[in-house]
Amino acid sequence: MASLSPICLIARVTLRCVAGCPHILEILSNSNQSHLKYDASEIRVRCGEWDTQQTIEPLPHEDRDVRYSSIHPAFNNASLHNDFALLHLEKPFELAPHIDVMCLPTEGRSGYTKAGCIATGWGKDQFGIQGKYQVVPKQIILDLVSNGDCEDTLRSTRLGQSFILDKSFICAGGQEGQDTCKGDGGGPLVCPMDDGSYVQTGIVAWGIDCGKNGIPGVYANVKDGLCFMDYALRCQEGREVAQEIGIRGCRGWMREQNKLLTSQRSKYQALVLATEGRSKASHNRKLQDTKQLINKFRRFKMECKLNRREETETDVDEVGEPVDVSQFVRIGGGGFEAQTESPIENEDPIETTTLSASTEEMGMVEE
Repeated sequence: MASLSPICLIARVTLRCVAGCPHILEILSNSNQSHLKYDASEIRVRCGEWDTQQTIEPLPHEDRDVRYSSIHPAFNNASLHNDFALLHLEKPFELAPHIDVMCLPTEGRSGYTKAGCIATGWGKDQFGIQGKYQVVPKQIILDLVSNGDCEDTLRSTRLGQSFILDKSFICAGGQEGQDTCKGDGGGPLVCPMDDGSYVQTGIVAWGIDCGKNGIPGVYANVKDGLCFMDYALRCQEGREVAQEIGIRGCRGWMREQNKLLTSQRSKYQALVLATEGRSKASHNRKLQDTKQLINKFRRFKMECKLNRREETETDVDEVGEPVDVSQFVRIGGGGFEAQTESPIENEDPIETTTLSASTEEMGMVEE
């Protein structure tokens, strides 16, 4: 029987489909595999939730069962690269004053402001066992941080000087006490447009502790995942639904991934033959990683053909040495109508507070 997930927040891409992070689906499915397999009927999506401890609220929520999940074929459950997933619903949500869709950073909406972005969620208000999950959703105002500055900062942490921030991430925050945290994972980071509207630029992913001064949180870069979303939507929902979103420039995406990965495979095959010792082992490891990626993209395309409403066409960079950040994901507890940790009582729902999501013992968080 489908059950509500107590550990994440998701963002609606269309009334038929919601976006989230596959590292959260992995927790739901109890799987340690990078290619996740579970019964979609085990997951139910709720929109319009407000107070997790009350069953009667001023505006009713809506629940929908999931019929299928699309996971980015290049998702890595250790490095969390390409942390994108779409949940396709059995039937669409109905628009209401408190239920709507989120704009994506498509071609016509890419000029968003990097200051004054907002993240929301029911996550912990601070890192560690003293942190409490929120009864009602809270928001925090954050500024985006350039990937170069973010990478330099993260290298000063336990991640070390060899850490490379993948292009599938963006960063925000860095002010003490102002951050997402455990329980916020999968939730939206939205940034303002000049016209007063907001665009979803990120999905809460991971971070070092929560709210440490000078250490920004890390989010899945929605713009980098648009072509995956376009491909998956066309496969599962059909052209009309995909066109509602207005994603452009993704034609041939799957072919392009194939070409890049095939070229990469040839390069590493040549390097394995031309080198010895440690270098050979390193190149061989990258070769095997590339072969796995090729197989994942092939499987993704095959599943698209089997389930497709219409096939589509929508780049992967060099496979490097990704750092395992899975211990820092910002998923966790909370809960609907039941919690293991005491919630904050009598909170002002308008008040801005710190959002959290992290692994207490390690200090790194999958949000």
